[in-house]
Amino acid sequence: MTGVQTCALPISLIYLSSPGYIGMLFSTRTGNFMLLGSAFWMFCGVMVMRKMINFKF
Repeated sequence: MTGVQTCALPISLIYLSSPGYIGMLFSTRTGNFMLLGSAFWMFCGVMVMRKMINFKF
């Protein structure tokens, strides 16, 4: 849960200070592709870390 809060904090601070920057991610086609790409790379990173952490004894 702490990781989710740490990831959400910068995004929420940017949204609160200037919602126009974050709003473009959700309202434009390019922004949607950027969100999709970042979700894909986040998933890849989680899978790599999971593989590194799971040890077989």
